[in-house]
Amino acid sequence: MTRYRIAVIIGVGAGLLMNLGSALGQSTFGSILGTVQDPSGAAVALCKVTIQNKGTSTQRAALADQTGNYVVTNLDPGNYEVTFEAPGFQRTVAEVELLARQTARIDGHLPVASQTEMNFMGLPSSCRWIRSSMIMPAMLTRLP
Repeated sequence: MTRYRIAVIIGVGAGLLMNLGSALGQSTFGSILGTVQDPSGAAVALCKVTIQNKGTSTQRAALADQTGNYVVTNLDPGNYEVTFEAPGFQRTVAEVELLARQTARIDGHLPVASQTEMNFMGLPSSCRWIRSSMIMPAMLTRLP
């Protein structure tokens, strides 16, 4: 009889330990992902995507890849504001309520900015770009 009790206790203990391991593995985090596109449907690579929790004001940022895709993981449940910013495009804002263990898809559709709205690298709007060109290392060696 004591062997039977010991076997039952070991079996129940092992079952509890297995269930405890899966319970500890549960998460309440969610994710926000999407694709950023211009009016023609082309990807907007390297678009800055800022995700702000409206309740806590914490922010997370990501850059869209070459195909316009972005992913931000491990977000607490709550209401979020998703902001899309890229040079030459109007800033766009979307809102989403993220639930526990949810993956929300928020695609960014960026309208082209007018000339008065363009602001590169945080420069004051009074600054104007006259000409832009790329300087290659070989060009630098030919300077007088």
